Amino acid sequence: MTSYDLNELQKWYYLHYQSKLFSNKSFSIEKPDPFDGIELHTIGNPGWFVKINLNKTVFENHSFASNEIDRTEDDWCYTYPKNHTFEGAGGIHNLTEILTTFQQSIGTQYENNELTQSQRLDTTRLENWYAQVQNPEWDESIYLTIYSVANQGWVFKVETIDTPCEDRDFPEVNIDRLNGSWYHCFVADWHFVGFGGVFNLVDMVRTYLDWADQCKRDTSEPSNELRWTTGVAFHGDDAKTHFNKVTKEYLPGPHMHDRATPGGTRIPEPEELPAGYTS
Repeated sequence: MTSYDLNELQKWYYLHYQSKLFSNKSFSIEKPDPFDGIELHTIGNPGWFVKINLNKTVFENHSFASNEIDRTEDDWCYTYPKNHTFEGAGGIHNLTEILTTFQQSIGTQYENNELTQSQRLDTTRLENWYAQVQNPEWDESIYLTIYSVANQGWVFKVETIDTPCEDRDFPEVNIDRLNGSWYHCFVADWHFVGFGGVFNLVDMVRTYLDWADQCKRDTSEPSNELRWTTGVAFHGDDAKTHFNKVTKEYLPGPHMHDRATPGGTRIPEPEELPAGYTS
């Protein structure tokens, strides 16, 4: 099976965005607008989307081939060039294929040992996590996003609602090493949030995945699969708007997916809101 080390994305970021990098760590974790960096997030199909901006890099005018691969409904991968960017989308287990396609196209080789600060993190671990938490019944997906910020580092965010980590405590992490390697991770408003330096994306993602694995082992609550089998699932303010075909209502977040409800979606009852939830 093809593998892709997420550390390779950090290396590429460092090598080809050097003219844009800054050492100041006091940046906002909000996504810049307009955005001209690297972005990776889950999509509702379900699957993954990747966008790598090549503007003002040596690959600005690189010729990427467009590829559309549809093996099955769940196994698909589209990659294509668009306005000096590389973009790709694919199924739950196709993130590795998207990033490998990019890497193979640019053919970058790394020989500088200073670029191997992080331990290996295979993207198949992210794919497997997503497959475990993905809701197989509803047209919703757990939202995970990674993006570069102000060309200084990375932000990593993932929802915790409807996962084993939903009501779990997370000990805040604040690492600041002497070599300029730093990252901060915490949980707030039903999201795990990490932000840190150019070489710390892998640290943040691994911190989350290790915590998610621990939550799964420790949880005494029914698994997501069992909760979905009962036919009821909660989605908060940032959920996608749903249209109930029976009641003819548009339901933004928060809303409930409920098989017993005509049309399958409804407004939640007060007692169904997660403890401490405020809209």
